[in-house]
Amino acid sequence: MKKYYLFLKDHLVQTYDLRTFIGLFILLFALLTLNYSIDLEDHYIDKLFLKSPVRTLLYFLLQGGSFLLAMLVVDRRNECFKNPLFWFFFLVCFGIYAFDRGFYGHLFLGKYFNGSIQRPLLYFISELRSLFTIFLPFLLFYIVFDRKNISHFYGLKRKNVDWKPYLVMLAIMLPFIGLFSFTDAFQDTYPMYGRIKGFRLAEYLSVPEIWIILFYEVLYGLDFLNTELFFRGALVFIFVRFFGPKAIYPIAVTYCVCHFGKPPVEAISSFFGGYILGVISLKSENIWGGVVLHAGIALIMEFFALVF
Repeated sequence: MKKYYLFLKDHLVQTYDLRTFIGLFILLFALLTLNYSIDLEDHYIDKLFLKSPVRTLLYFLLQGGSFLLAMLVVDRRNECFKNPLFWFFFLVCFGIYAFDRGFYGHLFLGKYFNGSIQRPLLYFISELRSLFTIFLPFLLFYIVFDRKNISHFYGLKRKNVDWKPYLVMLAIMLPFIGLFSFTDAFQDTYPMYGRIKGFRLAEYLSVPEIWIILFYEVLYGLDFLNTELFFRGALVFIFVRFFGPKAIYPIAVTYCVCHFGKPPVEAISSFFGGYILGVISLKSENIWGGVVLHAGIALIMEFFALVF
């Protein structure tokens, strides 16, 4: 744990600027207020444009726009914005992520499924989609454009992974998640499994529902690999070249924005979690610990929601 504490301390010493921190606070407050006052993501983006390419464009503007606004706060001289390479990486990264968030192609598969099992199967497919919309596109991009610039696939390397601190963090967070699980906001959102009507698939296959639950939760947990690859992998190791260690702040802001469909407390805490995991990823050049921590927190939340 001491090593990671020193990572964070060193980063804060390197990047400390009171004006920047105040600017980031004002920006986050404005973004959070906008979303939760009009229910921007859930009502307007996800509901009105569920099966429309416009949804992809809106997610590009939401995620990419929040990143650029934060960059303006962090880099007031705006030197990197004059660099065409920056805009190339920006368009590729946030284009891929917007494609993932706005993707609805799997919904058309529903007509091929029996009515009672359509919903759970579509949710299973949805959990797998990021493999094709994030992981594979970034792997191809890395091989073609970035392998000469960085020796690892955006932090996905097996060496030098210290699991113990992440397990300790999970243990520390356990009681707080337990307390949070009794709030109305938590119970309105979790368990994610509750949305899929998995009992229908269990009945159709004549198997105990626990197997459907376990299968879904495994897929749900694995999906965080793609989340970490984007936010703690590609964004960190690409944009640190343009902004140095200060790049962690706008990445944490856009990570907060991707939680706008979750309870406000979770969205706010995601900024600080995104900052911590971003610094650790940058310093250790490894995202596996973040994958375990992120998936672990999500699955613990699922456990509390399912059991209590």
